[in-house]
Amino acid sequence: MTALRLALGIFFLGVGLPKAAGPELFAAQVAAYQLVPSSLVTLVALVIPRLEILSGLCMASGFLSRSGALLAGALSLAFAVATALTLVRGLQIDCGCLPIDLPITWAHPVVDLALTGLAWLVLRHRRIPPGQVAKRR
Repeated sequence: MTALRLALGIFFLGVGLPKAAGPELFAAQVAAYQLVPSSLVTLVALVIPRLEILSGLCMASGFLSRSGALLAGALSLAFAVATALTLVRGLQIDCGCLPIDLPITWAHPVVDLALTGLAWLVLRHRRIPPGQVAKRR
C-alpha cells in the first residue's frame, strides 16, 4: 500500500505543480469547460492546483495520507464528472490535466474514476504500528 500511496502522491504533485506555475493557461482551460461562472474561473484555477499539490504532499510524505487520499479522490471524481459533462455537451477542448495539449476523450473520465478508486484504497488502508497484531474485521 505504501507504493500506491507514494505513486498517487507523486502523480498529484506532478499534475498540480505545472498548473500552479502557469495559472493563466490553466484558467483558460478551466474557462473552456464552461462549467464555472467567469467570475470564479481565476479562483478555481488558483485553488485546484494547490489542492492537488496538498493531496500529493500528504500522500507522498505519509503525513495525513488518508486526508490526502480523500482529497485526491474527491478531486478525481469531480474531474470525471466535468470531463464526462464536457463530452456529452460535444465540446472539443483540451483536458487541462497536463501541461500538454491533450483533447478530452472518454478515456479521461475512466482514468479519473480509476484514480478515485485507487485513492479510496489508500484512504481505507490502516497502518499497523510495528509490534501490533492486526485485528480481523
